[in-house]
Amino acid sequence: CGIVLREGGHRDMIALADRPMCARTSALDDPGVQARLRAADIVILAASWRDWVIDALPTTLAALRTVTASPPIVISRKHFGTIDIPAYLDMTPVERAAVRATLRADVAAQTARLGTLVPPDTFVDIPARICDGAQSCPVFTPDGALISHDGTHLTPAGARYLGKILFDGGPLGRAEGS
Repeated sequence: CGIVLREGGHRDMIALADRPMCARTSALDDPGVQARLRAADIVILAASWRDWVIDALPTTLAALRTVTASPPIVISRKHFGTIDIPAYLDMTPVERAAVRATLRADVAAQTARLGTLVPPDTFVDIPARICDGAQSCPVFTPDGALISHDGTHLTPAGARYLGKILFDGGPLGRAEGS
């Protein structure tokens, strides 16, 4: 449905097939959401970014700066490849920790675009923080626990692993200390 805040809303930007579902969700221009944004100490924008939402991001960030006390933190997409659980069953924890997945080209391109639109002090580039050269990403934590069961959503162990990395310095680390 898109994290978009612009004058007149953004219903016209949403795909026709998605509009009925999106009509049931609260948008950033909803008065209740606006009140929560004004009251928030920190605003974090995280999504499975679509190109049209990224296109609207400069407008959204400018609008949010008029509502929130601090600049919003923008978090890139993450992707951990195609997960093949049967292939991992006979691996030792050490072998699993060595398994890598190539970052999908669309995720890399969207992350690069976000990096050009969002100030570095408010941008969390997940691939840059966890992937070698931002292209080869771990599938397992260093102790051999699966990071994601489907390539996108984190397991509890994956959330602990990624959280430690993302909150160690950078925008989220600074926000945590505020």
